[in-house]
Amino acid sequence: MANGDTIRGESGSVKTGSPAAEVLKITGWGLNKKSDVSNVTASGHGGWEQYTSNGIKGWSGSFEGFLTEGETELAMDTVVDVELIVNAGLKFTGKAIITSEDYTLTVPGTDSVKVARSFQGTGALTKATTP
Repeated sequence: MANGDTIRGESGSVKTGSPAAEVLKITGWGLNKKSDVSNVTASGHGGWEQYTSNGIKGWSGSFEGFLTEGETELAMDTVVDVELIVNAGLKFTGKAIITSEDYTLTVPGTDSVKVARSFQGTGALTKATTP
């Protein structure tokens, strides 16, 4: 892949545990990275708020996919190793806590049952690339 090429995610997946194992047949995942700021507005700033970075970063996200027989149960309120894989050359890894789990069933049962899970990262998030 040349610099500037669009990254395709058709082989994306979510893995947890050590050793890492695929959680479910995903239909998508999302990742949100953030950096906290502190309000440092003082009088005389012309009515505009001013902020400075306080150096605290965080991350969270979600993934969804199809519920399958024998799926590995992810315990809520437990720290797990997470790998968010874009493709063979790009992934994000870190430790996270599963914070919610939602199941969707469409009646009359024409679609597969879907499950969505949200997580809160704890500690550093690492971006790994493989040439």
